Amino acid sequence: AALGDPRVLPGLATCHSVTTFHGQYVGNQVEVEMLTATQWDLQERPAADGGDAKVVMRSRPGRGEDIQEWHLLRRFDFHHARQTMSVVARELTAPDSPPRVYCKGSFEKIANICTKESVPADYHARARQYALDG
Repeated sequence: AALGDPRVLPGLATCHSVTTFHGQYVGNQVEVEMLTATQWDLQERPAADGGDAKVVMRSRPGRGEDIQEWHLLRRFDFHHARQTMSVVARELTAPDSPPRVYCKGSFEKIANICTKESVPADYHARARQYALDG
Protein backbone atom coordinates (compact mmCIF):
# COMPACT_ATOMS: atom_id res chain seq x y z
CA ALA A 1 0.00 0.00 0.00
CA ALA A 2 1.27 3.44 -0.88
CA LEU A 3 1.64 6.26 1.63
CA GLY A 4 -1.38 7.97 0.03
CA ASP A 5 -3.52 4.93 0.88
CA PRO A 6 -5.93 5.98 3.67
CA ARG A 7 -5.10 2.77 5.57
CA VAL A 8 -1.39 3.57 5.86
CA LEU A 9 -1.31 6.82 7.86
CA PRO A 10 -3.39 5.44 10.77
CA GLY A 11 -1.00 2.48 10.84
CA LEU A 12 2.01 4.77 11.14
CA ALA A 13 0.21 6.85 13.77
CA THR A 14 -0.83 3.89 15.93
CA CYS A 15 1.75 1.10 15.58
CA HIS A 16 4.53 2.26 17.90
CA SER A 17 5.50 2.26 21.58
CA VAL A 18 5.84 6.04 21.98
CA THR A 19 4.39 7.58 25.14
CA THR A 20 4.39 11.07 26.59
CA PHE A 21 6.19 12.48 29.61
CA HIS A 22 5.54 16.09 30.60
CA GLY A 23 4.09 16.78 27.16
CA GLN A 24 7.06 15.37 25.23
CA TYR A 25 7.19 12.18 23.18
CA VAL A 26 9.50 9.54 24.63
CA GLY A 27 10.53 6.18 23.25
CA ASN A 28 12.53 4.74 20.40
CA GLN A 29 13.89 7.69 18.42
CA VAL A 30 12.89 6.22 15.05
CA GLU A 31 9.32 5.76 16.30
CA VAL A 32 9.24 9.29 17.76
CA GLU A 33 10.35 10.67 14.38
CA MET A 34 7.80 8.51 12.57
CA LEU A 35 4.97 9.71 14.82
CA THR A 36 6.09 13.33 14.50
CA ALA A 37 6.13 12.99 10.71
CA THR A 38 2.50 11.80 10.68
CA GLN A 39 1.45 15.11 12.26
CA TRP A 40 -0.94 13.20 14.52
CA ASP A 41 -1.14 13.72 18.29
CA LEU A 42 -0.96 11.11 21.01
CA GLN A 43 -3.53 11.83 23.71
CA GLU A 44 -4.06 9.97 26.96
CA ARG A 45 -7.64 10.44 28.12
CA PRO A 46 -9.01 9.32 31.47
CA ALA A 47 -11.28 6.30 31.22
CA ALA A 48 -14.93 6.98 32.04
CA ASP A 49 -14.94 4.09 34.53
CA GLY A 50 -11.82 5.29 36.34
CA GLY A 51 -9.70 2.47 34.88
CA ASP A 52 -6.63 2.76 32.70
CA ALA A 53 -6.33 5.86 30.54
CA LYS A 54 -7.50 5.52 26.97
CA VAL A 55 -4.74 6.15 24.43
CA VAL A 56 -6.08 8.02 21.41
CA MET A 57 -4.23 9.06 18.27
CA ARG A 58 -5.76 12.16 16.69
CA SER A 59 -4.99 13.67 13.30
CA ARG A 60 -4.46 17.42 13.24
CA PRO A 61 -6.84 19.78 11.45
CA GLY A 62 -5.77 21.83 8.47
CA ARG A 63 -4.60 19.14 6.07
CA GLY A 64 -7.77 19.26 3.98
CA GLU A 65 -8.96 15.98 5.47
CA ASP A 66 -11.47 15.09 8.14
CA ILE A 67 -10.03 14.72 11.63
CA GLN A 68 -9.57 11.08 12.61
CA GLU A 69 -9.34 9.64 16.10
CA TRP A 70 -8.13 6.11 16.74
CA HIS A 71 -8.37 4.32 20.09
CA LEU A 72 -5.57 1.86 20.81
CA LEU A 73 -7.41 -1.18 22.11
CA ARG A 74 -4.33 -3.36 22.58
CA ARG A 75 -0.61 -3.11 21.93
CA PHE A 76 1.67 -6.10 21.46
CA ASP A 77 5.17 -4.80 22.13
CA PHE A 78 8.12 -5.71 19.94
CA HIS A 79 8.96 -9.39 20.26
CA HIS A 80 12.58 -10.18 19.41
CA ALA A 81 12.00 -13.76 18.29
CA ARG A 82 9.10 -12.77 16.02
CA GLN A 83 10.76 -9.45 15.03
CA THR A 84 7.36 -7.74 14.99
CA MET A 85 5.11 -5.46 17.02
CA SER A 86 1.44 -4.84 16.45
CA VAL A 87 -1.59 -2.94 17.69
CA VAL A 88 -5.33 -3.36 17.55
CA ALA A 89 -7.04 -0.01 17.01
CA ARG A 90 -10.53 1.26 16.28
CA GLU A 91 -11.45 4.47 14.50
CA LEU A 92 -13.55 6.50 16.96
CA THR A 93 -14.68 8.87 14.21
CA ALA A 94 -16.25 5.91 12.38
CA PRO A 95 -17.87 3.98 15.25
CA ASP A 96 -19.35 1.27 13.03
CA SER A 97 -15.97 0.37 11.55
CA PRO A 98 -14.35 -2.85 12.76
CA PRO A 99 -11.07 -2.79 14.67
CA ARG A 100 -7.92 -2.95 12.55
CA VAL A 101 -4.68 -4.74 13.26
CA TYR A 102 -1.48 -2.99 12.25
CA CYS A 103 1.77 -4.95 12.36
CA LYS A 104 5.33 -3.89 11.63
CA GLY A 105 8.65 -5.64 11.67
CA SER A 106 11.49 -6.93 9.57
CA PHE A 107 10.43 -7.31 5.97
CA GLU A 108 11.35 -11.02 5.99
CA LYS A 109 9.15 -11.75 9.01
CA ILE A 110 6.23 -9.71 7.67
CA ALA A 111 6.39 -11.61 4.36
CA ASN A 112 6.45 -14.92 6.27
CA ILE A 113 3.27 -14.18 8.25
CA CYS A 114 1.30 -12.92 5.23
CA THR A 115 -0.60 -15.12 2.83
CA LYS A 116 1.46 -15.57 -0.35
CA GLU A 117 -1.18 -13.99 -2.58
CA SER A 118 -1.20 -10.81 -0.46
CA VAL A 119 2.55 -10.17 -0.91
CA PRO A 120 3.32 -8.07 -4.01
CA ALA A 121 5.57 -9.73 -6.59
CA ASP A 122 8.18 -6.98 -6.19
CA TYR A 123 8.03 -6.99 -2.36
CA HIS A 124 11.64 -8.07 -1.73
CA ALA A 125 13.08 -5.71 -4.35
CA ARG A 126 11.09 -2.79 -2.92
CA ALA A 127 12.13 -3.66 0.64
CA ARG A 128 15.80 -3.73 -0.39
CA GLN A 129 15.40 -0.37 -2.13
CA TYR A 130 13.71 1.18 0.93
CA ALA A 131 16.56 -0.14 3.11
CA LEU A 132 19.12 1.44 0.78
CA ASP A 133 17.19 4.72 0.77
CA GLY A 134 17.17 4.80 4.57
